[in-house]
Amino acid sequence: MSKDKFDVLEKLHKDKIKKMTQKGDVQIEECEKYIKEMQEMELKRELKYNTAITVIIGAFLTVFLVLCISSISYSRHANKTKVVQKQKQEQNLAIKNAKTQDKAEVKNDKNNTATNKNEKPKVKEVKQEEKTYYEKIGSSLDKEEDRKNILKSALSLTGGKYEGINIKYMVSILKANGINIPTSVSRTDTLVKELEKLGWKKSTNANDLRKGDIVFAIDTVGIAGVPSHTYIFMGWENSKKENGYVVDALSAKDNVTYHKRPITVQSETTDKMQFFMRK
Repeated sequence: MSKDKFDVLEKLHKDKIKKMTQKGDVQIEECEKYIKEMQEMELKRELKYNTAITVIIGAFLTVFLVLCISSISYSRHANKTKVVQKQKQEQNLAIKNAKTQDKAEVKNDKNNTATNKNEKPKVKEVKQEEKTYYEKIGSSLDKEEDRKNILKSALSLTGGKYEGINIKYMVSILKANGINIPTSVSRTDTLVKELEKLGWKKSTNANDLRKGDIVFAIDTVGIAGVPSHTYIFMGWENSKKENGYVVDALSAKDNVTYHKRPITVQSETTDKMQFFMRK
């Protein structure tokens, strides 16, 4: 109860008591008792009123909090449900795409298998760069047309003259196969030295001769260290390994660059092999 209200009530009761006393109706003690009872009743009524208000406010707040919590929980649940649904949709889409891709791959495999059955097995081609020098040289001289083209290069080095053409022909063959031999080389001994500078090795084992090896004959009579002739070995005539097929320019005037020659045997007109060189 507010102080102002209490004071008003007390004043009213005192006025009433004063009137009653003046009339002689009741005694002063009873009047004071009456005032006290009235005050207590008013306090109780006020307390009940405040308690009721508090309960109502508390109930309202409780309902409000419950509604807020429920709303938050529902929102979280709804968001979680949306996330789960989205993940499920993405998984289903991924599975569908994977199945489609698998089908496409299976189809391609079948097509490739069918194509491979009709295709002939491919033979691995050996690139020119992968061959050894003697293999490249031997292959470059198989065709007459290629031998004649190299001969034209040799003649350009001699000014069109056939004198000394054989050594220039060997130089042209080597250069045509990527071997850096100076075009100024004009003697067999000089050619040997240039090849040695490039790492070429000598061998006297005629049984080891291979197509494309550079062969040097025995030294020129009276000139030690200068082979009398040089040529390219192209293969044996037979298993005796005496005569073989060679490429040189001894008969270049007659357009003959490929012919048979004694290799391991000496004849009246040709000198036998002294050694060959290979890299």
